[in-house]
Amino acid sequence: MKSKLLTVILIFIISSLTAQSISEIKKNSTPIYGRMTGEYTPDREQFEKIKNILEEDVFTYFNLENQYNSELKKKVYKASEEFKKKSDLLKELKVELLKEDFYLDFQPSYYERNNLIEYDLDKNSFTVANKVSIYLLCEKENFIQFGRILVKPIPGLSINKNKYTAANGGVYVDQYISFIINNEKIALKIEENRSNLKLLFNFKFANIFPYPSSIVESSKLGLVTDLESVIAYNSKTNEIYHIYIKNE
Repeated sequence: MKSKLLTVILIFIISSLTAQSISEIKKNSTPIYGRMTGEYTPDREQFEKIKNILEEDVFTYFNLENQYNSELKKKVYKASEEFKKKSDLLKELKVELLKEDFYLDFQPSYYERNNLIEYDLDKNSFTVANKVSIYLLCEKENFIQFGRILVKPIPGLSINKNKYTAANGGVYVDQYISFIINNEKIALKIEENRSNLKLLFNFKFANIFPYPSSIVESSKLGLVTDLESVIAYNSKTNEIYHIYIKNE
């Protein structure tokens, strides 16, 4: 019974998403801003704001670090009524943030090279590349990474392998992301319009995750997401090829 109920729920979600256009889906969510510079680089200001809210970091979020620049000053300020008000406000912002829907509109790192994506007949899938700076890579978890935004693959998507490459004066890891397309007619459409392929990641933020770097003696702070769906679509026509939904 539970399995049948889950199937019905998933069919309803997919039908609801399919009924919407790409523009409608984006309109109802908050974009993650970023740019492609060999790798996907999220907007620093937006990233820091989200991080500070998830950390509930009063001093950083309200730009108080210079004013309270010693542990003693911070300790005294934390006992004040003003700190309590700011802390309560930040908690409220965190509750709202965790409810908010976000999307990241991803284009493969070889976007301009039209001949590098082909349908794998044996696996019924396509594979695209995503560059991550070697200094940001989280190797111990199975995450798709957009800078320090961490995404766990959902059914139909997987990370095949990581390959180290040098480009633009830096060292990167090429993450190879595969997505299954069982319908060969749809697969042919994607193959014939591959330079217009995009993947729309739809998610909520879940928490922060300190992870060790294998390259330098330090740790990085990642923003972990709860991935709800991924939409493969044509960025020129906005035709939706396939929608991948998280299993509950």
